[in-house]
Amino acid sequence: MLYLSGPTLRRVMRRHYVTIRILAQRLAISMKQVRSCRQCGIADRHVARDWLEAITGQDPGQLHAPVCLEE
Repeated sequence: MLYLSGPTLRRVMRRHYVTIRILAQRLAISMKQVRSCRQCGIADRHVARDWLEAITGQDPGQLHAPVCLEE
């Protein structure tokens, strides 16, 4: 998965019974940032992977596309 849309993020959070407060504590961010991402989504695939791991409690595995580091 290269990104998480807002509706997908909300759906995954509901499926795993994770509230905004719990997710903010797990990621050490503010609840305002969680609400913002629930509206707009997450475009960065590395951040989306971290969020999925924080929500589900399981490592989502390797990224599907190769990582290109720009120098």
